[in-house]
Amino acid sequence: MKINSGQLNVWLKSNHLAAYKLFLVFGPDEAGVSYNTSCIEKGLMALEEASIVRIAFKEIKDNISSLADHLNAQSLFGEKTIIALSDVPTSTGKQFLDFVKTKSWHNRLILISEDLKPASALRKLGETDKDILTVACYKEDARQIEGFISAYIKEQGYNADMDVPSEIARVMPTNKMLIKNELDKLMLYKLDEKRLTIEDVIEVLSNGKELELDNLCVAVALKRAALVKSELERAEHDEISPIMILRVLQKYCVRLKDIVAAKEKGTNVEAYIAKLMPPVFFKAKDNLVAVAKKVSYQQVLELLDAVTKLELAVKKNYSMQYMVLSFELLKRCG
Repeated sequence: MKINSGQLNVWLKSNHLAAYKLFLVFGPDEAGVSYNTSCIEKGLMALEEASIVRIAFKEIKDNISSLADHLNAQSLFGEKTIIALSDVPTSTGKQFLDFVKTKSWHNRLILISEDLKPASALRKLGETDKDILTVACYKEDARQIEGFISAYIKEQGYNADMDVPSEIARVMPTNKMLIKNELDKLMLYKLDEKRLTIEDVIEVLSNGKELELDNLCVAVALKRAALVKSELERAEHDEISPIMILRVLQKYCVRLKDIVAAKEKGTNVEAYIAKLMPPVFFKAKDNLVAVAKKVSYQQVLELLDAVTKLELAVKKNYSMQYMVLSFELLKRCG
């Protein structure tokens, strides 16, 4: 039985998971595979007392009987075991396929794989066997992510401004687990009011990334191309969205503008930064002092204008956001 990521939530709410002992989660969206696997695990543990045992496929590929032992083990207290078998390859071998076809075991098994090709015997089995729940994980578009955000906010008993889901979808990667974690932070921030505003999103999400992106802000301000390139690569690897990067850069420029304006009027940079509210992160203070001493007020204005225009360009190129961001920021470095 094959379903997609969006349908899984319906199955979880309807307690349909109870009917299955075998699950297959696969697809090119690695974050989606991780998130949906986690949802299945939590859904099963909500149905019955269970513990999770995580095993990599390479550990059992030459010894299927060890997997069988785990799946048939019974607890004295009646607790079930959920075996999460990760890194299952496209080609598992006939012995493994024959084993999973039987599904004659006491516990539950989740097979976690990569993007299985249509010709894969494991994928064919998962899609055609009605006793296997198969979840295909593909990158979701902005509208689907907005729907997920709206539903999660409502499920937690919160209200939100109309633009909140689209803004979060814009600044976050299409990784539901990361989005859920950020939403939980937002909700904790507004625990008393139970309402999320667009201002809350910009404030909380950008604050959370300021320190992480500090080196990139310094590199952009001082036009250090090599550091800009390496920090952008790191940010992409960490799934920080281009829009989030630009929001943090804008916030950095606004703060830097005020500091440099005061500097050019004769104010001591260190003393001015020490009095800022909210205070500058301790680890970022030395960098901010160094940058403020090296740049002029006009240079900061030009950078702020460039970053603001770059956000518009990035939004227009949804499928190539990192490429546009990297090209323009490196171009500024000369």
